[in-house]
Amino acid sequence: MVAQVEPRVEIDDRIKADPALADAVAKALAYFATVETTVPLPAAIRWRVPALDPTAVELQMSDTTDFSDAVVSRLFRRADIEDPYARDVGMLRAYGQVLRLRSEKSMLRINQLIRNIDFDALERATSSEPALEGKE
Repeated sequence: MVAQVEPRVEIDDRIKADPALADAVAKALAYFATVETTVPLPAAIRWRVPALDPTAVELQMSDTTDFSDAVVSRLFRRADIEDPYARDVGMLRAYGQVLRLRSEKSMLRINQLIRNIDFDALERATSSEPALEGKE
C-alpha cells in the first residue's frame, strides 16, 4: 500500500445536527478509511445537503483540497446513506470516478509528451551510437 495522506473532510452543519445522518457519514468515512489501495485517496471529501434537495445528502470527492479541479459528486437518498451496503458501494463508485478522471488526465499528459517528441532528433541520436562489441 502506498503512503497515504488523509483527505481533508468537510461535513455540512445540517448533517452534523442530525444524529442519524452524522452517524451514517461517520460510518461511511470509517469504511472508506479501511479500503486498501495502491493509489492516493482523494485530497478532499465533502458531505453536504444540497440546496435544491434538502432530503438528499451529496458526497463530493476531489483531488484538490479546495475543490478547484474536477469534482466527483454523488447524491444519496436518506435511506441509501443510512443503508451500509448502498452507502459503501456509493462511496466506492465515487472513488472509482475520481480514479477514472485521474487516468484520463494522465493519458492526456502522456499523449502531449509523445506529440512533443522530436522523432527525427531521436532517430539521429540513436542511430549514431557506436555498436557494442560482439553485438550486431
